[in-house]
Amino acid sequence: MVSGHFGNYDVMRANLLRHWLRVGGRYRRMDTLYFQDLYIKTISKIGDGLYERGRSSLKQMLTSLKSAGIFVVLIDQRFRSRTMLNFMDHPADTWLSIVKFVLKLDAVVVPA
Repeated sequence: MVSGHFGNYDVMRANLLRHWLRVGGRYRRMDTLYFQDLYIKTISKIGDGLYERGRSSLKQMLTSLKSAGIFVVLIDQRFRSRTMLNFMDHPADTWLSIVKFVLKLDAVVVPA
């Protein structure tokens, strides 16, 4: 499932977990170490299957996606490896990694 950032990004994952679905999630490391520890502690209360954004967690994410079937990704942040695409006649920074996952795993993307 893919989401833009409208309100709290983890609401979708929390709701799916509430319905007994195994759902993986991805997060960005916080800049402040104290806040990072608090952040992980707090979002872990919603459920496990969390992976920090970065190459090191990519294999774990793929394993989670293959076994759980659902993975929540927020794509409203700018990434170094982005591509500018035309969106409704406007240039838009686009993260193509989700497209690579879909093609490689024959997955379905559900915007939420």
